[in-house]
Amino acid sequence: ISWQPLSHAYADVLEDLRNYDKFTTVGSYMVVQDTKMTRMYMPSVGNPYPLGSVRDFMQTNGKDRYVIDKQYEFLLYSQHHNGWLRKLRA
Repeated sequence: ISWQPLSHAYADVLEDLRNYDKFTTVGSYMVVQDTKMTRMYMPSVGNPYPLGSVRDFMQTNGKDRYVIDKQYEFLLYSQHHNGWLRKLRA
C-alpha cells in the first residue's frame, strides 16, 4: 500500500499519484487520504483538492490500470471517498 498523506493540493496529489504509480505493484493499492476535502471546500475556493486529482489520474495515467475499490468505505461515509485505488495491471 502506498499512502498519499502529504499535501492536499490538487497539483501535488496528482504528481504524487503519477510518481507512486511506478512503485505500486499489481494487486496493491495507492490510497489518497482526505478526499472529503473536495466535497467540503471546492465550492468555496475552487481547488479540486485530492478527489479531483484521483478523478484526473483515473482518466489519464490510471485508466484501465486501476479501479476505485469501495470495499473500505463503511456506512456510506469515508474520509477517503474514492481514494482506494487498486492496481490491476502494470
